[in-house]
Amino acid sequence: MQLVDLKCAQCGAALPPHPEGGVYRCGYCGHAYEPVPDPEPAPRVLQIEIHAPFAAAAPMAPARFQTARSSGGARGVGCLVPILVAAGIFVYFQTQRSPLTPVQVAARPASASFFPSHERSFWDSVGGAPQGITISGAPAIVGRMRMGSDDQLYVVAIRPSDLTLAWRYGPLGSYSQGYQATKFAVTGDRVVVSDYRSAVHILDAKSGTETSQARLTDRVERMCAAGPSSVWIGTVDKHGTLLDTRTGTTREGARPATGCEDEWSMRTKKTGKDAPKVAGFAARRTLVDGDIGVAGGGKSPGTEIPMAVGYDPKSGAQRWVTVLPTTDPSLVRAHSNTHDALATGIYVTNWGTGSKGWHISALEPRSGARLWDTELPKIFAVDSIDGIVASGGFVYVTRTSSLAILNGTNGKLVGAVGDETYDTK
Repeated sequence: MQLVDLKCAQCGAALPPHPEGGVYRCGYCGHAYEPVPDPEPAPRVLQIEIHAPFAAAAPMAPARFQTARSSGGARGVGCLVPILVAAGIFVYFQTQRSPLTPVQVAARPASASFFPSHERSFWDSVGGAPQGITISGAPAIVGRMRMGSDDQLYVVAIRPSDLTLAWRYGPLGSYSQGYQATKFAVTGDRVVVSDYRSAVHILDAKSGTETSQARLTDRVERMCAAGPSSVWIGTVDKHGTLLDTRTGTTREGARPATGCEDEWSMRTKKTGKDAPKVAGFAARRTLVDGDIGVAGGGKSPGTEIPMAVGYDPKSGAQRWVTVLPTTDPSLVRAHSNTHDALATGIYVTNWGTGSKGWHISALEPRSGARLWDTELPKIFAVDSIDGIVASGGFVYVTRTSSLAILNGTNGKLVGAVGDETYDTK
């Protein structure tokens, strides 16, 4: 470091030029100046490829209680660069892309990545929760991913049994371009995808092939199924549009009464008012499937230990009450059962322990009997649960940048889609 025409910060005397290295003192007041250390080297990022340590799931059915701890899957060491934050604020000035085309990917070994090891892939839940479909009689899940070194958005279909990619559609623009505008919805055998150019693309759910597309008046703000061959689309300019997925035609239409709330409303919505009154329990939301109702909430008054209550939605009569944690309650994070799902034969929810541990618990919804409890591998740095979906015999848990897939019958971790760096402690 070379000092040029600098003055002492203590006495104001001029400092003569001084070579690099060592401690330098002012000749007038004796104030010491130390050289600025070299910056630390950039942290190394480890990419964890898709893995499948367990066997494929059998059809979902009630199972006896058993505790199934995950093996931890692939594990890595090192520091995780805050890629998600940087990608969210980085503006990528690119206005023209190549035409959108589906890319067919042949079945690969379960340990293979969708991209070469030097390219990134993140599961991204901003475009919506994963949605189940059927491909050739087998379950699959549709969701949004960020892929490649230039952080492009795709909509993909994943086969959960072996973690292979059935198809991917895109690119749909960079993450910064499509962050809010790229949504998707599944209805019947069609998947509808929006892009940042105010267009929607209708795909065949089995192959990912585009069948037609339509132009909108503005970018998409929300999207949801409105019937077996209809999707409702709300645009930023407050237009409501009904899209016929068979013909590709559009018309003005009102938003469905349920199932199409914006993401924030869905996450903060409290629907527990319909739950039965149970001493020592406060309901925050309810899920109903036919004659089965389950309320998620916690202990009240006092520290809100996660709990669930089963009830008859027609009469309101209580059927069962269960405390969710299987460990010392003093180690459980209060109010941590933030997401749940109710499907045929299973109620699934999450709860937290320690500073960053997450458990996924499944109950038989008529009796409240515990089917399984699985502790997810701890992810290095920030980790959150963004949603839980139960579909086709599997349970899907969206995390910060990945999708964990569990066998719905026994809770074993099938694997994860998206880059993860696991904590080794």
